[in-house]
Amino acid sequence: MTRDSGDLTLLIHRSMVSAGWDVDTLYARLGYDVRELPLYDSRPRHSLQQGFWHAVEEMTGDPQAGLSLCPYIPPYRGRGLEYVLFASHTLREGLENLHAYRRLISDAFEIEVVEDAQGPRVLLKGTAYDSVVRRHAEACVAQVFVQTLATATDNIVTPQRINFCFSSSEEPNRYRTVFGCPVGFGTTMSEIWLARGALDTELFLRDPELLKLHCQHADRRMADVERHDKMDEVFQYLLAQFESGDMVGEETHTFAQAAYDLGLSERRLRFELGEIDTNFRDLFRRARLSYAKRLLEDTVDRIDDIAARLGFSETSTFSRAFRRYFGLTPTAYRADKAPRARAGRRY
Repeated sequence: MTRDSGDLTLLIHRSMVSAGWDVDTLYARLGYDVRELPLYDSRPRHSLQQGFWHAVEEMTGDPQAGLSLCPYIPPYRGRGLEYVLFASHTLREGLENLHAYRRLISDAFEIEVVEDAQGPRVLLKGTAYDSVVRRHAEACVAQVFVQTLATATDNIVTPQRINFCFSSSEEPNRYRTVFGCPVGFGTTMSEIWLARGALDTELFLRDPELLKLHCQHADRRMADVERHDKMDEVFQYLLAQFESGDMVGEETHTFAQAAYDLGLSERRLRFELGEIDTNFRDLFRRARLSYAKRLLEDTVDRIDDIAARLGFSETSTFSRAFRRYFGLTPTAYRADKAPRARAGRRY
């Protein structure tokens, strides 16, 4: 499942607050609780951007809402990647390092440096969803990147032109004002064009020893991401089993089937989950209760029936387990959360 780093969510949140947007109304519309915003070390699903940007445009009534947010976006400080860039010898090397560690920003984020007879440019891709999402998200991605270029080069390197992958805007002059350069539209990927020779600019904070340390730190974070991919794979497998109605028996029996279906030995699966301080039993329970949340939100099934469907021997056992994980009984969750969640899901 494609995911983003949680600090991107916080970056946009802080931008909206600085812009004076009514974030409480937006989050209520989406069914979010501000206390449940992804934390720094979380990796929320990239697909959440789809509903988020549609809701932003509807709430603000601004078809260029992402562009309007750009002046309020603070410099990106996350995952230590800015230090990997700053400590590199040249801008080219720094961008290559960013490419190597791009998953720390987002699984959907792509960066490619191109230099040919036309000149140097950086290709960016930050989302894969519809034109509304691209129009808002790609503008924000470009703004963060332009800010980062300026910081890394002490304002020596600035964009000569920016081409966006979404269709032509009705307000091209606004884009030029925000980004300080000519702006085009309709390319395959968003492009940041630079002056010839810009990629060879030596970075004023270059330091090979610090670069080595920062890359080691980034390597450790990449290893964490890859390990958590396995946890997510197992969790999504279990969730799919509950959704399809194929889940049978308790977690002990299911563990053997899961290992087989995932192409692993039971010993290997147990080891890989242990490497990220979790175990199959906990993932089984989380998947079962996560599916229970969906049933409470999306159906009018009796809670007794939901408990039985999920293999709980008694409704009281289900209620205790649900409250232990989510802080609310199933009845309270359905009354308090489900209406807002259903309202948000229309986006």
